[in-house]
Amino acid sequence: MKFRIGNAERLGPLHNTSDYTFRHEYSAGPRWLLVGDASGFLDPIFSTGVMIAMTTGRIAVRTLLRADAQNRALTAREQKTYTRRIYAKMDVFIRMIRAFYDDDAFEVFMQSGASLWRIPEAVTSLVAGHTHSDFGMWWRIKLFFLACWIQKHVALAPRIPSLRAASSTSS
Repeated sequence: MKFRIGNAERLGPLHNTSDYTFRHEYSAGPRWLLVGDASGFLDPIFSTGVMIAMTTGRIAVRTLLRADAQNRALTAREQKTYTRRIYAKMDVFIRMIRAFYDDDAFEVFMQSGASLWRIPEAVTSLVAGHTHSDFGMWWRIKLFFLACWIQKHVALAPRIPSLRAASSTSS
C-alpha cells in the first residue's frame, strides 16, 4: 500500500458520510414489485439488508400469489398496501438509524447494563430484526426514543466529550 500511495497528497479537506438511507416513492405497479434494496436502501449500520430482503420478499410473494390466482394484475389498492407494508418495516429501522447518528441519541445508545424497564433488551431485539413487536417491546422502544429526545435537553445519559468535540469540528 505504501508503494502505491506513499507520495500521495491530500487535495482537499476530509469529509465523512453517513446515513445512506433512501426509498423509492412507489414500490409497486400493476405487474411489478420492488423487493429488498430495490425498494429502498437502509444504512448498513445495523446489518438489516438480508432481513429486509427476506421480509419484503415474503410480503411480495403473498401479494403476487393472490393476484396470480385470479389471473390479474395488482389493483391500485394492492400496490398501495404493499408499499405501505414494506415501508412500515423500513421505518422501524430508519428511525433507529437516525438516532444512531444523532449525538444525543448515541449517548443513550451507549448506555449498558440492567435497566428497570429492560429498554436495552428491546433496542437490541429490534436491531437484531425482531420487527413484529408486541406491546411490551413497543412501549420500551417508545421510551428509548423519549429518552433520546430528553437527552437533547437534559443529560439522562452521561455526555461523551470526545463525541461532542468531533461534532463541533465537523460543523
